[in-house]
Amino acid sequence: MKIAKMSSGQLAFYEDTGLIGPAFREYSKSRPLRPAVFYSEKDVLKALIITDMHEAGFTTHQLRAAISNLEDMGFRFDASSHLLTNGESVYVAATPDAVIDILKRNRQMLLLVSIQDQIKRVPAPKSA
Repeated sequence: MKIAKMSSGQLAFYEDTGLIGPAFREYSKSRPLRPAVFYSEKDVLKALIITDMHEAGFTTHQLRAAISNLEDMGFRFDASSHLLTNGESVYVAATPDAVIDILKRNRQMLLLVSIQDQIKRVPAPKSA
């Protein structure tokens, strides 16, 4: 809750919808009805993504679609992954050459032009 800046109610809602889930719950004699809840790294990252998208104005329906489409395409929730948004949709840099609109069920590809690759294609000037 602290890392993703979510309330307990928001966290419970996203658990109920299946967007994130606890890795396990630890029950104790002192707290039999309120166990300690632990989350995987993947779920913490998903919670952070959900928080950022929610703050950017995306609806719960869009959040579900984005997370579902990411999981369907085998997206790795790690430091090598990149998500982009223009405020209307969310894109994932699937490869160094492909960007996909994840709110459109992975159907909308964008052209990604690497300036560095283009510079490499320019022939070096000939010496006089």
